[in-house]
Amino acid sequence: MSAQLAPAYPSEGYLPTRLAQLLAVRSRQQGAVVQARCKAREQGLPAPCVQQLHLSLFFDGTHHHADANDAANPACSSKRPLAAPRKPASGTNTPRSKP
Repeated sequence: MSAQLAPAYPSEGYLPTRLAQLLAVRSRQQGAVVQARCKAREQGLPAPCVQQLHLSLFFDGTHHHADANDAANPACSSKRPLAAPRKPASGTNTPRSKP
């Protein structure tokens, strides 16, 4: 059994760093979308719903924005757990303690 190492991370990174590179990537992506739609139409199928989704995720682990988060209206959700338990509204069925 043989093992392989992951390739070294390139010093320039994986994402385009120059505008020309970015435009070339975008052009290839758009070309692939057009090609997929044309191929589907040739086969008598509806064009696929192809969308490009661009996400940016940021994490501020430095707590530098604490004042802004505290003053936010509505309150910033990054300070509390996503699945925080809710208190039942008054008058709703709640479990009773056994006598």
